[in-house]
Amino acid sequence: MTETERSPRVVFDLEQAGPSIRTDTAPDSVQFFLANQHRFKQFVEAWAFDCGDEDPLAKGFFREAADHRQDAPPAAATPSLVLIDRFGDQLWISGLKLREPSGQRIALAVLDEAGFEIDHHCLARHYVDRRAVPGEADWADRTPFQLAGETAVYARRSVKLLRVDSDQTGRDVLRWWNTARGPNSWLGTAEHLALYGSSAISRARHYYGFHLVALGSTGRQAWIQFPEPVIDTAPRRRRRAIRDGYWWVDEAIEQIFGSVGKVLQLRDQRRALARLVPPEPRPSVIYWP
Repeated sequence: MTETERSPRVVFDLEQAGPSIRTDTAPDSVQFFLANQHRFKQFVEAWAFDCGDEDPLAKGFFREAADHRQDAPPAAATPSLVLIDRFGDQLWISGLKLREPSGQRIALAVLDEAGFEIDHHCLARHYVDRRAVPGEADWADRTPFQLAGETAVYARRSVKLLRVDSDQTGRDVLRWWNTARGPNSWLGTAEHLALYGSSAISRARHYYGFHLVALGSTGRQAWIQFPEPVIDTAPRRRRRAIRDGYWWVDEAIEQIFGSVGKVLQLRDQRRALARLVPPEPRPSVIYWP
């Protein structure tokens, strides 16, 4: 295999430089760049990202974090600056806070050292052939599209983890859902929904206890965790849950499924006392389509 046919290499400071780099400080990242730039050919492309920005996730610049909890998939570790050489090899730098003027100045110094043509008063979002891409130079005034919740990695895909524990967080998740769907949005068009009736069923399917799993046309996923019970086959248990104030769980789930044209009537279950005929038992898992 020739050098041009091999898979691109990714060198990430979080993974390569030991515990000290985990503080994500700019000096550590600059030192890492200076110590590793000789391993690359001429850098020809670069991306600059804000800390917490969703852009690196959308563009595929993410990896599993080394440390993660047992009740969720590994968190996504993302860079703040990506340098790409002429063979496609990538150097990821994580410790620059590019929303701060000092972080932008350091990023410009790194880009200058790497051979890019820079404007010392303006950090661009994207550089191609070592020049700023027109229309993406006004980086400092750009407001990143922030999404609620944590971001994790599952089966090499970006996953948004959303936990609903109150009426307010339920409304926040619904707002996120309506924003994240669409041709140019984070999730894209929703292609598949799965609702697991309990955390035990979800864990058995390797979804870490999250009840609603949505797959989007972008290849990304959204997982939502609700207070239990979510789907009840026993109306008495559902009535106890209603008295505990969890009626909004039904409403949130119905709205999410309704947004893709799937009609659910989970709220009928809580009206069982007023019905002459008890509702039919519900399945433990509901899929769409």
